[in-house]
Amino acid sequence: MKSLFTMTLVLLLASTTLAQDGQEAKDAQEIKASILKNNEETKKNLKLSKSQNSAKGSQDFWSSGGLLVDLSPEFTYEFDAYNLTPKHITIISLVPGKAAVAAYYNEGSFKPKNSEKVDHYLCRVSVVFVNEDGEWKARHSHFSPVQGGSGTTQTSAND
Repeated sequence: MKSLFTMTLVLLLASTTLAQDGQEAKDAQEIKASILKNNEETKKNLKLSKSQNSAKGSQDFWSSGGLLVDLSPEFTYEFDAYNLTPKHITIISLVPGKAAVAAYYNEGSFKPKNSEKVDHYLCRVSVVFVNEDGEWKARHSHFSPVQGGSGTTQTSAND
């Protein structure tokens, strides 16, 4: 009887782990696809899509090295030119199906409206995503330049 109980418990734990692993893999696939899709939309439209932001807004550390920037859900950013590519995207699940962190590099060049062009942007990116109504939204981001690359010059949402 004891061995039957033990075997049942092991099978239950194994199936729970497999289901969780499956959810984590699904989350990673969805978030990576969202990052790539949003990047392509930004290249095409020359502005960040509002749909990337959490309904609660986002708090970001920009690559300029400035202070924490509090962004409203409606925040968007426009560009005169945008040619960035996210690379080596890794997703770390925090709460499967609900929250995850994306870590990747962003490289290329861009020119924000009313700001200087950045010819060799190369930054490490960490984004905390939350699942809101079946869509992954950014709740917090941190961008930091890699040695040899450049960040931005903006220090506030109004720059």
